[in-house]
Amino acid sequence: MRLRKDVWLAVVAAVGSVLLTGLLLGLSGGVAEAAGVSPLPTPSGPWLTLFLSALPYPGVEAGGVITYAVTVVNEGPVDAERVVVTDCLPTYTTFLSPLSSPAPQVGPRTVWWELGPLAGDGAESRSVTFTVRVAPTAPTGVELVNRVVATADGGNPAAAALVHRVNRFQAQLVPEEGGRLRAPLAGVEARFPAGAVSGRVQISLTVMTTPTQEARAFQLVGQVFFLEGVDTQGDSVTSFLRPYTLTVRYEDEGWRAAGLEQETDLNLFYWHRGRWVPILPCPGCRVDVEANRVVAVLEHFTEFALGQTQEVFLPLVVRGR
Repeated sequence: MRLRKDVWLAVVAAVGSVLLTGLLLGLSGGVAEAAGVSPLPTPSGPWLTLFLSALPYPGVEAGGVITYAVTVVNEGPVDAERVVVTDCLPTYTTFLSPLSSPAPQVGPRTVWWELGPLAGDGAESRSVTFTVRVAPTAPTGVELVNRVVATADGGNPAAAALVHRVNRFQAQLVPEEGGRLRAPLAGVEARFPAGAVSGRVQISLTVMTTPTQEARAFQLVGQVFFLEGVDTQGDSVTSFLRPYTLTVRYEDEGWRAAGLEQETDLNLFYWHRGRWVPILPCPGCRVDVEANRVVAVLEHFTEFALGQTQEVFLPLVVRGR
């Protein structure tokens, strides 16, 4: 049975979140909501389906590179003629290079490929792969929506879209110099001294809107972010040979809106063994009220959040004599 739904369907695929219209077939590793889907008679002409994926996903850093892969299949009973795939590039991105043939035609905001004929009944597919660069000035939190359309002479068009969010920042650490990760738009900086790592390590900071774990132990006041590292072998790096300095900036409006009486009540929290743990007080750590920043000296990576310890008021029970 062939199914179709005349609205955008959200699909969670193996690499990314895909929005599809047209025929929903062969979604290996994906799940589509079937509510409101009705049977569709077998088409008499070409019937295109699009598959869209990207790496990295779903977050990307300002100034970073995204690799997109687009695959088109003709599920109709008739061969498709003159298949064309058109990609409308996301805002804040520029086309970098094709990674497959044929070479595309490149316009100011669109890129398109003429793929020629495509056999029916899903007998074959055509794929294109390409890279785009995100502008260094892309604001933190902005969504990058990539929309792709496939057309064929005498056939139905198919469309797909993939959404990234600019929330990742990256840097390289080397043993001789250490390194620094700066995310000025997110208000976070991490400085690593020489000798913090024994080999080259790529570190990433991902900004989030809410903690991934329930935050009962504290009241969220500012940023939530995740720090992670990967060595040249692809293995995760979560601790360091020498402490690094983590600086988180804040605005006065933020802690006042949260109901704090004074900004010295601010603290950084990290997720550790199933619970949120406050970092301050600790050697070298402080709330710098003059510079509006919280400074912590740490040796590990995990999820962090800026907040205030929740006060728990217990009822007073007086026993009778």
